[in-house]
This record gives sequence, C-alpha cells and structure tokens, in this order.
Amino acid sequence: MRKRKSRHLRLARARAFTLIEALVVMLVVVILAGLLIPAVQSVREAARRIRCANNLRQMGLALASYSSEQGVLPPFANGRRAFSVHAMLLPRMELGTAFNAINFDVGLRHAGNRTSLRLDLDVFLCPSEPHESRNRRLASYPANLGYGYQIHGFNGAFGLNEPIQIASITDGAAQTVAITEWVLGPKSQSLVDPQGSIFHSSSLLIKPKEFELFNESCRNGEVLPSVNNRKGATWMEAGIGKTGYNHNLPPGSRTCTNQGLMFEGTWAASSKHRGGVNALFVDGHVRSVRDSISTSLWRAIGTRGSGEQVDDASL
Repeated sequence: MRKRKSRHLRLARARAFTLIEALVVMLVVVILAGLLIPAVQSVREAARRIRCANNLRQMGLALASYSSEQGVLPPFANGRRAFSVHAMLLPRMELGTAFNAINFDVGLRHAGNRTSLRLDLDVFLCPSEPHESRNRRLASYPANLGYGYQIHGFNGAFGLNEPIQIASITDGAAQTVAITEWVLGPKSQSLVDPQGSIFHSSSLLIKPKEFELFNESCRNGEVLPSVNNRKGATWMEAGIGKTGYNHNLPPGSRTCTNQGLMFEGTWAASSKHRGGVNALFVDGHVRSVRDSISTSLWRAIGTRGSGEQVDDASL
C-alpha cells in the first residue's frame, strides 16, 4: 500500500507545473501576443488604406464622367452658395438621391438643406480616421487648388468659381493631382494634432516675396494652435480648409493660416497611413505619394500648367 501511494505521489509531482515553468509559459504567451497584435493591426491598416484609395478611385470615375459630359472639371465653389466639388459628383457616384435632396438655390445652412447636411457618406471619409469622426459628415478628400495663392492665384486642378477645361491642364492629366486626403482635426478643441489641427502664424506674411518665409515659419513650428483647430467640414461645403487644400508644403506638414487669412495659408495633405498619402490624379489613376517627396516636386504635381517635368519614380 505504501509503495503504491509513493508511486502515485511521484507521478503527481512529475505531472505538476513548477512556478518557473508557469512563468516561462506566460512569458512566451506575452511575447507571441506582442508579435501578433502589431501584425494584425498592420494587416487591418493595409486593408483600410486600400479602401481609402478605392474611395478616391470612385471620385476619379465620377470626375471622368463629369468632364466627359461637360468638357470641364467642376468649379471648386459651385454657384452663388458655394457647394463643393463633392456635391457635384454625387449623381455620378450612384448617389443621385443625395444630390436631388440638395437645394442649390438656398444656402447650405438653410432649413431646406438640413436633411442633406446630416447625410453621412462613407465614400467621402477615409476608413483610417478614428471611429468618432464617422458621425461628423466631414470629408477626408480635399480638392487641389494649387500652391502660392499670393503669387499664382488658383493654379491647381480646380478653379475657384470657374470650371477648368481638361485641355488647359497642359502639365498633363496624369501628372496633376485632382484630390488627395488629409487627417481630420481632433474632435475636441482642447486637443492638438500636428497633422489634423490648424495653426496660425505669429506674423502676417502675405506679400509674394514673403511666401517662402511664411511656409518656413509653418514648417518650423513658429506658429500657435488656432481656436478653430479642425480641418475638414461637411462634404457639401466648398472652402479652403473645408474641402480644399494646397501644395505649399509636402504631405504630413502642418496646416497654418496666415494670421487668420485662409487662401494665403498652407493647407497640407496628410494621412493616417504610414509614409505617405493616396492621391487621385486628373486622369483617374490613384497612387501613393511619399511624405518625403521634395517640396518642388510636390508643387509641380499640384499645378496644371507650370511646365514642370515630373518623373513618376520620384513620387
């Protein structure tokens, strides 16, 4: 009997985990989780980036349909009430019902457009944006107004109130950005996001000769957060900083007003994607543009007729 009990005791001890063994197992589990979670997040972000690019492709098809029918790109601010390019593309994105609900004869904030203003259209919102942005009816995809307003005016793919003919895009439709993406500003006014918030310069620098000085002050952080620190607005509303941006500085740079002046400010493209932004070109193709692109090259693909030669490999 004693021998049998002794044997059972030895077997029980042999099968039991020691404290060290348990700690080793826990450590292995933690390490595996640490390796697995970033991998899963990376796969999810890759999927979101693809969906984000697909949203731009849909807008590109709509632009192609519009320009084929009208012979021009839609103006940035449509009509007396300044409705956005996004609003004008709705019928060509299988969103005719949303388009028909808009009353273009009254202002955006008029009671007649209250229902339209509340429409939440996922096609205008990048999936990489935080979930809380999804009920704000904002637009992740601003239209290109060119660069250097105080020097060149609106020299991008879209004119302010006048439609741009495809033939006037002499730099080439395949080398001119139409629409890209930006990070929406933080939901709370008390938060500051280097990419999503709006800053303002400490000095007024609006003369043509002060253009580069202003951009350097913005780039170097010689600015303060603005009270209105959120980029983006309802997708229906035209306006720089709302559904329009410029090519003053490369993607990922700060956005800065020029002492509160909007057109003379810098409105930068940006994204939640690692290393760059998705960009839709006038000819309809979408590609990723690196944050590290040179300022001169970024400005070159932001203009419609400046005569620059662009090497695709350098984007």
